[in-house]
Amino acid sequence: MTEKSTIAGLISQAAKKLRDDFEYIRETISHSGEKGGETEDKVSEFLNGHLPKRFHATKGFVIDVDNQMSDHQDVIIYDEQSSPLYRYDGANQIVSADAVAAIMEVKAVLNKGQLEEAYAKLEEVKKLKKRPIGDMDQKATASTLTTTGTLGIILGFGSDIGLAKLAEHCLELNEKYETAHRPDIIVVLDVGVINYTAEFVGARNMGDLAVASDDEFVIPPCYVHLVAREDGAFSLNRLFTHLISHLVLYPRRPSIPPFSVLLEGTSSIVQTLGVYQFNTERRLVRYETPPTTTSERNPIIRVRHRTTKEELATLTYVPWQDGGVIRKKGKIPLLALLVWFTKGEPPRTMQVEDTELSMVMKVTRPEFEKWPVTIERQSDMTATLEIPPPFEVREMKGMEGTGEPFIARVFLGLVDMATNIMSQQDKNAFDDRFMGTLNPALGLRSALVSIRRLVASHKEAIQKGTIVRKAQPDPLLSERIDNPLRSHTVHFLEMAGAIINNLPSTMKSFEINVDYMADREQRFAKGCERNESKHPALVAYLRKLRPSLLDIDEQFRKMRVEGWNLSNVKYTFNDGVVSMVEPLIESKSVSEYAERVFSLLVLAIEEVIMYGFQRSLSGPIAIVEIPLEQRDLANAQRFKSTLRDSEPTWQLKWTGRGFYES
Repeated sequence: MTEKSTIAGLISQAAKKLRDDFEYIRETISHSGEKGGETEDKVSEFLNGHLPKRFHATKGFVIDVDNQMSDHQDVIIYDEQSSPLYRYDGANQIVSADAVAAIMEVKAVLNKGQLEEAYAKLEEVKKLKKRPIGDMDQKATASTLTTTGTLGIILGFGSDIGLAKLAEHCLELNEKYETAHRPDIIVVLDVGVINYTAEFVGARNMGDLAVASDDEFVIPPCYVHLVAREDGAFSLNRLFTHLISHLVLYPRRPSIPPFSVLLEGTSSIVQTLGVYQFNTERRLVRYETPPTTTSERNPIIRVRHRTTKEELATLTYVPWQDGGVIRKKGKIPLLALLVWFTKGEPPRTMQVEDTELSMVMKVTRPEFEKWPVTIERQSDMTATLEIPPPFEVREMKGMEGTGEPFIARVFLGLVDMATNIMSQQDKNAFDDRFMGTLNPALGLRSALVSIRRLVASHKEAIQKGTIVRKAQPDPLLSERIDNPLRSHTVHFLEMAGAIINNLPSTMKSFEINVDYMADREQRFAKGCERNESKHPALVAYLRKLRPSLLDIDEQFRKMRVEGWNLSNVKYTFNDGVVSMVEPLIESKSVSEYAERVFSLLVLAIEEVIMYGFQRSLSGPIAIVEIPLEQRDLANAQRFKSTLRDSEPTWQLKWTGRGFYES
């Protein structure tokens, strides 16, 4: 009669097979890299044969919500049912940090040097950012216990030092690593296990300590012991028990990265081809902009308390195909008012910022204008119908004043010049073309300001130490800016490319063709040849401008076509001080590069278009430049129109100076 098998015995037998596989690999494969890869594959194969089917072991890389990625990892244990497959080449894949439940470093011989290397590799993954638990996450059990931390495992197939000596090295290394970034269990196959146990105050026994997440957690009243156990052939049993205990509490986490990460590198420039609306029959119908006459301004109903006269709500009627939408501001819920005007289906609403909107309703403007009678009859409120004035003045948030040279000279200066010297018909044509250059110029300015502020605030936070959790060569920070800095840089380059593409269209308002200015060398040469006699100053200017335009255009092409992206921010650690090192573009820091490109392009917009204005003037009016020291600080415009010959006429000339120095 055969001896009855036990679970512990079966796992011990599996450990023996794993050991035999390792010995075979060691004896038959001479190349260390191939040997390591084969060993890791055998460990993953063992785990995949014993873990719950929800989890899968693989090798590859781990990426977090901020687009930070680890180096190559030996064994990644992740929730296969919740994680998308980012890249798969038959051997390696990229796994979302949210789905990673455990990480394992596999070593043939575990000694002090290999232990130090394993600590560093585990830290790479453990310090990656995970999302806080949210509504989309689902607990794995009905228990209140849960963990989102990454279990860190070091597995050695042997060791040339004793288990006790290995534990001593762990004590030394623990002083160099944050609590949440240390290994949780260290196993030497067929020898023993090093891990943490918890001894609660007043308790007689100790129990293995489960890994905590890097977030705040309830601090338990216990002593934490780093212990070593010589489990021999059953070492793998303790590892397996520890791992399963962790996995059973790991929640199901949909590991879809933020859209900003998924869409990184895609274009932010949108070309609208048509606008549609759903009508009351749920069909998309082409939207036509109505004429903006005073009589057709959207009517408003103001609802007030009858006694106190306090304004409780403002209702605005928005015409919509064969119906209308009601927009409400104020403290009364829109649903409380709509119930008086709907039949059949109950009304539905949605919140958009500080406004509540109805769904599309079968209500006409004449019907809406009769609502005040019903509101007053059904409640103790007064309701007044109003027709707003033809124009609504709104504050433009974030817009700088005319004391900022960009606003004064490029935004207002060129528009004012067109108003002063052009007929209304010519100005309308100019405005249409100029918007194609002005809008990306405003976007370029906005992206530059965002880069400036982001870099400056991050440097200040590092200097003050408010985000430095641990000052070291690879500092532990509570905030990183790689993702937003990349996003702002992509937007900046897109706006720069749009300016280069659209400026020639603006110049056609003056019947001047500069389509060739950033084109192929042969086409540029022919364009210069055609324009040399008629526009010698412009051609000379474009020859000086062209090399910079080509550099900007090439950087944009690398991003859009070749998939180039801004590298991560780096940090230095000298004399106990952490400093930020900006990523580079064309050997310049990203903020320096952005400043240079902005200065070059907005100056080119101003001077090339002003040249067009100057060339269009043939009568007694001419354009002159206001000297830098004489410009109004409150309205820093550079040019003005005046009587010809009363002051020196401005001539286009390349100076090499920047925008703010011109």
